[in-house]
Amino acid sequence: MERAQRARARAGERLGSGRRLNHGADDPVGMAMARSLEAIQRSLGQAHRNALDGLSAAQVAEEGVDELSELVMEMRELAVQAADEGLGDSARALVAAEYAELLGEYGRLTQTTQFNTKPLLGLQASPDALALQIGVDGDVSSRLSGRAPDVSLRSVGRVNPESGAAIVSSRPLEALSVPEVPAEARLSLGAGPWTVTDHVTMTGLSRGPFIVEGEASIDLAPGPYAISDTVTLTSSRSGPFTIPPPTAFSGRPSGGFDIVPGENDTLRLRINGEEAAPLELGEGFKTAQEVAQRINQTYPGLAREEGGAVVVQAAGEVEEVTVVGGSALETLGLSAGQTSEATNALVFRTGRGEARVTLPEGTLSAEEVVAAINAAQPEAAIVHEGRVRLQATGAQEQITLKAGSANAILGFGTGTVFVKDTLRWQVNYGGFREVALTPGLLSAEEVRDQINAVDPGRASVVGGAVRLSVDTGAAQLKIGKGTANGVFGVTSGLQATGDSLIGLRVGDTTRRATLPSGTLSMEAIAAAYNGLFPGVASVVDGRLELSVSGAGATLGTGDHSFNQLLGLPNATTLQATNLLRLGVDGGPMRDIPLPGGAISASEVADAINAALPGTAEVHGGAVEVVRAGSGASVRVGAAPGNVVFGLQAGQEVSTPTQGLDLELTLNGEPLAVHFEPGEYSPQAIVDTINATQPGFATLLGDGRLRLATVSVGTFNTVTVGGGSANAALGLSAGLSAAGIDTDSLALTHLGDVSAARDALAKTEAALDDLSARAAELGAFMVRVEQASDGLLDRMRVEADTLRRVEDADVALEAAELARAELAEVASEGLLEAVQRLDRGFLELIALIEG
Repeated sequence: MERAQRARARAGERLGSGRRLNHGADDPVGMAMARSLEAIQRSLGQAHRNALDGLSAAQVAEEGVDELSELVMEMRELAVQAADEGLGDSARALVAAEYAELLGEYGRLTQTTQFNTKPLLGLQASPDALALQIGVDGDVSSRLSGRAPDVSLRSVGRVNPESGAAIVSSRPLEALSVPEVPAEARLSLGAGPWTVTDHVTMTGLSRGPFIVEGEASIDLAPGPYAISDTVTLTSSRSGPFTIPPPTAFSGRPSGGFDIVPGENDTLRLRINGEEAAPLELGEGFKTAQEVAQRINQTYPGLAREEGGAVVVQAAGEVEEVTVVGGSALETLGLSAGQTSEATNALVFRTGRGEARVTLPEGTLSAEEVVAAINAAQPEAAIVHEGRVRLQATGAQEQITLKAGSANAILGFGTGTVFVKDTLRWQVNYGGFREVALTPGLLSAEEVRDQINAVDPGRASVVGGAVRLSVDTGAAQLKIGKGTANGVFGVTSGLQATGDSLIGLRVGDTTRRATLPSGTLSMEAIAAAYNGLFPGVASVVDGRLELSVSGAGATLGTGDHSFNQLLGLPNATTLQATNLLRLGVDGGPMRDIPLPGGAISASEVADAINAALPGTAEVHGGAVEVVRAGSGASVRVGAAPGNVVFGLQAGQEVSTPTQGLDLELTLNGEPLAVHFEPGEYSPQAIVDTINATQPGFATLLGDGRLRLATVSVGTFNTVTVGGGSANAALGLSAGLSAAGIDTDSLALTHLGDVSAARDALAKTEAALDDLSARAAELGAFMVRVEQASDGLLDRMRVEADTLRRVEDADVALEAAELARAELAEVASEGLLEAVQRLDRGFLELIALIEG
């Protein structure tokens, strides 16, 4: 009866839910299949929604292109009207103003046409704005990539593909095959056995006792000495000097600009080499004069209105102003990189501080230039033989001429000049001492007295020369970088050394000490060395022995004359050979300590792998450092163990990087385009370059590659570097081009007949460009619609499959329910009969007992 009840409940649940699978126990395999089918169906539903969103975005872009086409048609109509030579000046001005308004509206529409906050048409258009995920996995076939059309003012209406700074390949492009390359770097350390040392010893040749006596002295040239306290810088050119007006750059002529906060309301400038805070231009409709006034509120005199355009020109202390960026560039008709320079600034520094002199425009005499300089820093300049001279007077005075824009005009070079009045010296490796000598004609005795006033007892006069000396208590004397060295006939770094100074370097630490004068035993000298580094010195067979131990231990003697008395090599370094230094894959160098004595190849490999896991292998008794992969490398550093293994510092083995590189420089900034291994058609080459620098590469009608930055109205430079792809692309290193790109709809106007005819040609080309972009969008929408239909078909197939797996068979389950109910009724009748029989037995037992 319980089995019958369970069967009835299961059949009832399936009929009630309509599903054959309600629990995992119903059919484990079928349940797993159903869950997988359900996941696919839900993912297909989202992919279908993605396709519909992409279709909507493309439709928005298409509507935007249609609106732009309408604007260009109106502009073309105005250009036709303005090209009529019979049109009057006042009428032409009205037509030109209307044309400028339409041009501004075109720019605004390219910025404001968006979908889900993503720009679709202008310079800010995201390359992935129309990239759709239309499948349920991550492979390429699950994505549909459309390109947001660049129909900005700078990109449409181009009638001369050779305009601007362009580099063209020497021959038509051919299909490019970039092969895979073997990628394994092996560095062999040579075959063993190897013996390394972890202990170094240096033994002197001489035996004590030693007599320590000595004096160091340096003689300055015999006097008298003429010391100067005046320094001058004289220009190489004589007046009159012509200071030209600053260069200027201009925006696009327009009747006004529609400024929208958050969209096109900022302008970023670099002033005198430093980027300034962004200028906020406000909100609403602005004339060119109002925009210029806003700029001048922050930088007085920098901007003005001219011919309906905003003109920027360096002024006053603004020697250079450069457009860096900002959302208002296209609206104002400006381009990043535009620069205005003025050649009117002289900048120099004396002990009284820095002076910045802004010279007026025009032709100036030397006297007028000097008057302008002295107004900024009194008595700083004089006229000498028609030339401008800068001067400074006073002890330790100097003049530093800094980078000023007027330097070349006045004939000055950047640099520093010192007064000749200082003498510097160093005693026993201590700090340098300095004396500032009084100016004038000095005797040897006067120089001696002034030195001793700073360092008592240091100077004396011998044979008319000034002598600087030290006794045996301090064994080294050195001339520093004094400005009066030339006066005294000594050079910076000139050194005299007595015999009482010892020095030692252990590892990276150098220490020195002076010995007392008199007769010293070898034990006393060893004690002096041990005072520098405890335990480093001992006396063996009457000779001094210096020793150190440890990984990469080093022991070096300094450049001291006392080394000769001890029989030690002068300025020599000994090194233990139990340290290797390796670097892999461009990473930092790693120190690898090795055990001392005779070591096997496996011990060497183990030591290397402890520092660089998985790097060392042993083959035929030789240790090899192996790295695999594109660009893998193994480098050898400077280490004392190199000699043991036959390595050299700087030695390197590497694998080539997979693929090829095109290296360029755009306006001084490096640009690299990488071609991964694979096959590239000429158009694929162009697409790869443009993926790194959008719009940079085009394929000319004759098949040649053209590289040019589309930056309308801006001076650009393009240079080819030494990339590995140069030969394949028909380019050569050093190939360069420079120029201004004026070929686009952005710079057109109707100010005269010639300009109107130019606008006529470019509006015609712009309509062709817009039609081509509209056709591309149409083709993309057809693909999206086809993908959407395919997704719907697949969703129906997956739904049918899921129903077959999950849905219950009503007839079968109804029959099963009927059978279960009959079994339950039969079970209940049997149970009742058994119960009656049980009661009969109980009654019978009671009668028998009674």
